[in-house]
Amino acid sequence: MKIKIVKMLLACVAFACGAVTFAAMPGSNDGFDPNAGGAVRALAVQADGKIILGGDFTAVGGAVFTRIARINADGTTDTTFAAAEVDDSVVAVAIQTDGKILIGGRFNHTGGAVHNYIARLNTDGSIDPEFLGTGANGWVDAIAVQPDGKIVVGGSFSSINGKESHKIARLQANGLVDNSFDGVPGADRSVFALALQPDGKIIAAGEYTGYDGEAHNRIVRLNASGSLDGSFVDNIGPSSNITALKLQADGKILLGGYFQYYNGGPIGRVVRLNPNGSLDTTFNAGDGADDYINAIETQPDGRILVVGSFMNFDGTIRSRIARLELTGALDATFIDTQTSDTICAVALQPDGKIVIGGDFTAVGGAGRNHIARLNADGSPDTTFFAYYYNPLIAGEGFQPHAAVVRPDGRIILAGDNFATDTDDKWQHVRIVNADGSYAGAVQFPLPNLRIPNMMFVNAVALYPDGRMLVAGKFLMVQGVQRYGIARLRPDFSVDITFYAEMLDTNIVSAMAIQPDGKILIGGSFDYVGIYYRHNIARLNTDGSLDATFDPGDGADYPVNSFSIQPDGKIFVGGSFTRYHNEFHSHLVRVNPDGSPDNSFWIYSGPDGQVNSIILLPGGKVLVGGMFTTFNGMPRNHVARLNANGSHDLTFGTSQIYDREPNGRVESMALQADGKIMIGGNFLDYNRSGRNYIARLNEDGSVDAAFNNSNFQDAIRGITVQPDGKIIAGGMLNYWYDEVAMRLANPTAARQELSVSNDGNSVTWKLGGSFPWPFRVLFEESADGENWNELGWGTVENGVGYRISGLASPIARNHYVRATAWTACGMYNASTSIYRSVLWNGQPEPPFTGAVNWVNYE
Repeated sequence: MKIKIVKMLLACVAFACGAVTFAAMPGSNDGFDPNAGGAVRALAVQADGKIILGGDFTAVGGAVFTRIARINADGTTDTTFAAAEVDDSVVAVAIQTDGKILIGGRFNHTGGAVHNYIARLNTDGSIDPEFLGTGANGWVDAIAVQPDGKIVVGGSFSSINGKESHKIARLQANGLVDNSFDGVPGADRSVFALALQPDGKIIAAGEYTGYDGEAHNRIVRLNASGSLDGSFVDNIGPSSNITALKLQADGKILLGGYFQYYNGGPIGRVVRLNPNGSLDTTFNAGDGADDYINAIETQPDGRILVVGSFMNFDGTIRSRIARLELTGALDATFIDTQTSDTICAVALQPDGKIVIGGDFTAVGGAGRNHIARLNADGSPDTTFFAYYYNPLIAGEGFQPHAAVVRPDGRIILAGDNFATDTDDKWQHVRIVNADGSYAGAVQFPLPNLRIPNMMFVNAVALYPDGRMLVAGKFLMVQGVQRYGIARLRPDFSVDITFYAEMLDTNIVSAMAIQPDGKILIGGSFDYVGIYYRHNIARLNTDGSLDATFDPGDGADYPVNSFSIQPDGKIFVGGSFTRYHNEFHSHLVRVNPDGSPDNSFWIYSGPDGQVNSIILLPGGKVLVGGMFTTFNGMPRNHVARLNANGSHDLTFGTSQIYDREPNGRVESMALQADGKIMIGGNFLDYNRSGRNYIARLNEDGSVDAAFNNSNFQDAIRGITVQPDGKIIAGGMLNYWYDEVAMRLANPTAARQELSVSNDGNSVTWKLGGSFPWPFRVLFEESADGENWNELGWGTVENGVGYRISGLASPIARNHYVRATAWTACGMYNASTSIYRSVLWNGQPEPPFTGAVNWVNYE
């Protein structure tokens, strides 16, 4: 049984770059991008501008929302909407005046309870227990709410709440059947669309050819009692199904659908009727649409939006959306926005922007998974809700090496050349609000007039409790002496319980926090305290040297990166050629005690520096760096090794002179679908032009679906967010010479957290562009505030993480949480943490725990 996710927390996102700006560039495919993991079939805009989505999706913005979700007006997921899980498609959504949400579709269960084809949700997305009845015995395709609160429904059913009613019915505000409405004998086939007139009459359209035993071709008007309105002229009507119905402000009726004839004359799938049902001959759409019309919306100025499957309208290219003048003529000012597949639904925001949903995955050449927004002229809305960080505020240029988003939404920027204008308290760590405004800084004073540009912070790693480690080259933090590494409390004060005895010349380039809290550090140093530790060491949780980790002579040159296996063994990469006084060319695996693990043997290995290491779910290892051969064979800058260290020759091209990137790789990120993001200083990958960033398929071939050519200089760090969006930063030469950019992902991110029926196991399924974590911790809580560890997850068939055989099964009415760690940034030296939380019980209580949402912008 699947239990829905009710909360998801992005605890941090880290990347390394020389950037001061977050911005959207042409083709960056960012802006309004909710990223639905399946088709969107229905849309409804609330009075506050938030948007309800219904459809086939199981994820929105990387969080699990099964077929119903709500997004904010800017496209970010509304995390206050704890939507009940729906077991099949939602195709109709209607919002009541009290804000409650009616849904109709193909489903039989909502929130684990029986709700046949229709249900009502509270404003927070939970099931409304005051909506009574057993539902319908067939699909509900249309819902309309009367001013008196009564609810008209249409579909393929023959009874609702046990009362016979053919394809159309009316419910009271509490969900029970309104016996004053007569739906018998009703329509002989489905009703797809409804419209309510101001006088209380009801227009019903669909695929039927008979109503109340009389011939009525796909459209009728009913009196408030449900009886046929004989004053409504329907004549011969349309030649095929009506799927779209909209009343204009003047009472005229717009129809769209599959039909190509109306009253026997050719019509291109859209027509307008006078208020009495007769054909409006002043409306002329020419040849109309060359394929189906699924929905119609009218703008405040009277112009008409039509969406569907068509590629041309009246002989002019219009890809699945067109705007018409009041006369029916094509509005030439509304540009053709190429959409990759069918549009099923359309809605207007209060600001006039147009929201569309459907089967598409791209709009206007930009990746948009199943939902997008257009400006009033039809162009893609590429507004990027990010802000510019002016380096002049700091008195010097800013070159951040990491950016971390805290649970409270604030962003931590870490790097170098972050000085104040009035003193020498260099701000290598700066705090900004979610909107980019300045919120404070961590001061790194420079005693004895040290050269400022020789000081920097390389990496940031958050703890789940909000503390963070900072590492690099520095002498003091907030006025407290700390060399190379320090730990800060959530309020950014120095944690004086943590102290590492480093020298003032030490550089810490890499760090990794083990599951037991001990900390691996690598870089350029010779001692920790009085103990010789050449370029690699392990610290206890308080910063003291862990003497149980003995690397012997250590690495002969700097260490850049780590990756920790579940069994505690550690991959170490860098520019060294010897480790523990043995030959190990730039890459070695060491045992938990620091000794080399010679069961992992790479022979001559890479001929150059290793910058990034990723442990793949099946046990293979991906490495990136500055090498051009591996074990004497041509292999440019990225390679995959088997679990025993042998070179995996199945990864990459078989052409010796057509191999991989033509420049160094500095950062990598793994998606849950096995695809690999790489960033660095290259212009080509296997003779497929790729400017500094590329996405690879699992076999090492370039992914043709991802091709961004906007970057103009090297990318230092790369991160995939839980919603699938991609953060890239480096020397990109746009604003202030350095910038960071966010890109949309052409693949949706998916995740699903669930508890087995017996409560003995928890599974977190990950898919699509969701970032693959190297570690997952499962916990449970009775109140959402106090958490008990269940244990570390193990990889579940390469599709997620699982913990089984729990000594104390998960109780109903408890919370369950998964916390994940992902490496990112320059040399993958920074760490992101993100969470998913579910409520294992029904009905769902309000969430009052300490876990807060953060929407990454």
